[in-house]
Amino acid sequence: NRRGYFDPYFSLAYTLPIPQDGLALPELVETRDNPFGRRPSQEVHAKIGVEIVPLEDLRAQRKVAVDLGFESSLFTDGRNYSLLTNPLQELTFEEQHARFLGRLGVYVQAAEFIKIQALLHVGFVTEHFLTSEDVGDDRDGDGQVLPGTNDDLNPYFCGFEDSDICSTKGQPSVDQVGFRFKDEEHLYLGWSIRAILTF
Repeated sequence: NRRGYFDPYFSLAYTLPIPQDGLALPELVETRDNPFGRRPSQEVHAKIGVEIVPLEDLRAQRKVAVDLGFESSLFTDGRNYSLLTNPLQELTFEEQHARFLGRLGVYVQAAEFIKIQALLHVGFVTEHFLTSEDVGDDRDGDGQVLPGTNDDLNPYFCGFEDSDICSTKGQPSVDQVGFRFKDEEHLYLGWSIRAILTF
């Protein structure tokens, strides 16, 4: 038997998304004429914590452990699945944001083949715009992006002309000032209980 030991852990992960041309919707493919198509968020995830094991019987394959941990994630601005993807039927260009979570877990291995896990997450997501399309690129240097000029208009920014994505889909503008959607800083609470049988 082993009693009363700590098992600390730490992980750091980075995700560089590389979309595949064959899997992208035609209207989301970036080309020279449309540099605004797909730019998913880059992500950085960090996790730190400790597993406290008050009791473990190696011979009988029994164990009781408490997991205390902290997770944080940073998302750069990019076109992602967001809270508005289902209602709008569209990926939205989110502003950069972060998520912070504390974790409390209780793990019980009652026998060699039976494990029970209870997990509680509490945290928050920082405020950020869910619809944050860039109006376009100012190519002529006059400080504004206008149709009928050399400027590159973003076809995903709604409200410019009849050919933008909102007009073609019959949707109202969600990108102009006063019409954008914002995810205010909100709390997150999640829990799960699992029974695992292993053979």
